[in-house]
Amino acid sequence: MAQADPNNPQRFLPAKQDFVYGDRMELLRSFHPRDELPAPSSAQPQHPTADLYDVYKRPPSPKLDLAVDSYFYLNVTGQVEHAVYPAVEALSIKFDFVTGLGWEQIHVSATQGQSFGTSQTAYKNRGSTHKLVWNFPFEVGFRSTNPKGWPVLVLSSTGPDMLGRDVVRGYGNVHIPTCPGRHVRHLPLFQPVSASMMLNFMGICRGKRPELCDPVATLGKGQGREVTRMTSYGQVKVVFNVSQINMERFGYSVK
Repeated sequence: MAQADPNNPQRFLPAKQDFVYGDRMELLRSFHPRDELPAPSSAQPQHPTADLYDVYKRPPSPKLDLAVDSYFYLNVTGQVEHAVYPAVEALSIKFDFVTGLGWEQIHVSATQGQSFGTSQTAYKNRGSTHKLVWNFPFEVGFRSTNPKGWPVLVLSSTGPDMLGRDVVRGYGNVHIPTCPGRHVRHLPLFQPVSASMMLNFMGICRGKRPELCDPVATLGKGQGREVTRMTSYGQVKVVFNVSQINMERFGYSVK
């Protein structure tokens, strides 16, 4: 029967009659007989339970290494062009590409491989369009053997409030288009809503408006998305250039 560790109540160790703790250095010498390990020093106290799980932990599972033609490949380039956001004079954008299990990011060129990035701060022009223009480019490549967990683009926008404090202005998400070619998407931005009018007023005064703790997990993976209250503010234009390889070999038609 397991007993509680006195140094950590949340950690349970095997019973003494089932397991006998020995010297850590002796165990390491038995695992690595050819390595020269230092002798245990009498000046330092030996704790029998110290680093126990580091000694007996299992090695990492070997990564599945398939042939190059055993994957299908997805290459995405494009840019976050501009935003239309009323009542905001300045705005910056951050993007993250989120994938499911079984997807692997690849590097085809020296400039490729950035699955996240932050743009400059754009200021609204004084013309008739009132757009916040970034023209922020991105380029990323993926490979997988299963379309489940198709990549998602998650956007987070921030901007200064009336007192110059940087606050969250909105979030947006969209799946990468499945068809090859050029695609234009207009992402609506949404912002979390306070639980009450009093909290909303206090957040405006303190410069701490409601925001998501982990936008990548909430918007890209849907963790807790069903219990969050949002309101819509503005939209962002994103241009995708998608190319694919070996999709037909896996039986998927994306035309």
